Amino acid sequence: MTPIDITEPIPPTSITFAQDDLDCSTGTSRVTVDVLPATFAVTQYEIISSSPSTTLPAAQASNVFPI
Repeated sequence: MTPIDITEPIPPTSITFAQDDLDCSTGTSRVTVDVLPATFAVTQYEIISSSPSTTLPAAQASNVFPI
């Protein structure tokens, strides 16, 4: 049999959140999430809760989202 090499994945080392200026007319801002090393892309970001009765927004499909 041919041997199978399995390399251990490198875990992310840090996650940064950068917030744009607040839009006073709407009370909103944008937040960008970046993960290092840069080989890790944020493909989805979502808020979770331990309470099943909490209404949460849908998962964000990119690393930039409004709040």
